[in-house]
Amino acid sequence: MHKYNLISILVPVFSVLIMVSAVIFLKPDVTGLVIHEPGAIPQNVNADVTLKTKSNEVIPPNAIIEVQLDENKAGMYIKEFIEKTGKDYKIETGALEEFGFYGPGYTGDYIYSMELSEFDIDREIGVGEHIFTTRIIYRNQILYEKENRIMIAE
Repeated sequence: MHKYNLISILVPVFSVLIMVSAVIFLKPDVTGLVIHEPGAIPQNVNADVTLKTKSNEVIPPNAIIEVQLDENKAGMYIKEFIEKTGKDYKIETGALEEFGFYGPGYTGDYIYSMELSEFDIDREIGVGEHIFTTRIIYRNQILYEKENRIMIAE
């Protein structure tokens, strides 16, 4: 019976440690939830562009969040993106040594989301395969990139 008590204690402890480790090692990223509303073609793509920040990293305010739908691109500065969402934010001094950045940047465990329609981009698509890409760019270097494929059938 003593063996079962030890197991009943260790399993929750290890589960919590694994969850905490996963949270600590997650990186800030951008995601794009893409929704196609069926009907007449061509149609406009509706998507949420989401930026996640983490407390152990900084993103320079003059980094650019870029969206691309097929060959059409648009972007805005991270500072503008975060301010347009109207959500709280935290700025601290930090570094991205591999990209040559040291200074104040956005940090903290926050999630910012904005509709694709807020970007100056042609959202109209027709039948076929389309690629929707989101990027964070700093000094012409890609900090993060995510690609989603959209298939539109006849």
